[in-house]
Amino acid sequence: MSAWANHITALVGPPGTLAGLGNRFGSPDPVAVAFGLIVLGLDEDRLDALALSSAAAFDGFTVLTPALSAALGRSLNEGPALDIETRYFGGRGGQGAALFEGGAMVWRATETARGPAPSPISQGLARWGVSASDGGDAFDSLGLGRVRSPAHLGVVFDP
Repeated sequence: MSAWANHITALVGPPGTLAGLGNRFGSPDPVAVAFGLIVLGLDEDRLDALALSSAAAFDGFTVLTPALSAALGRSLNEGPALDIETRYFGGRGGQGAALFEGGAMVWRATETARGPAPSPISQGLARWGVSASDGGDAFDSLGLGRVRSPAHLGVVFDP
């Protein structure tokens, strides 16, 4: 993908919450980021293993459906995690974030245009105390700016 593209679907959270989920679904090793958190890449195979659904995704999301939300809540064993989706190309697109705590989705937000307000992913990260630094936002502080595609998270698609 070019420097102008960003397309990821992943979970961000503490290792104790996400490591077991990754092992159970054969996901690639999670990527360590700042603040003691990890990022676990999700692809169609992992998403289907969690909750195969033909239902429409929540408004503004590409893959987060009500069935996937319920399955994630159950699979995270009460632990916290932030589901993130980005889909940008050439500066256009959007992102979404959904926060899971106590076995349920407790918050979600989306955007379709970058603006001065904190992005949905930064808003979700801020709920955990991840703060902006050096003129960036929480997304940048965590190091997610270097994750632009599923390949950066170890997700390899079979030809």
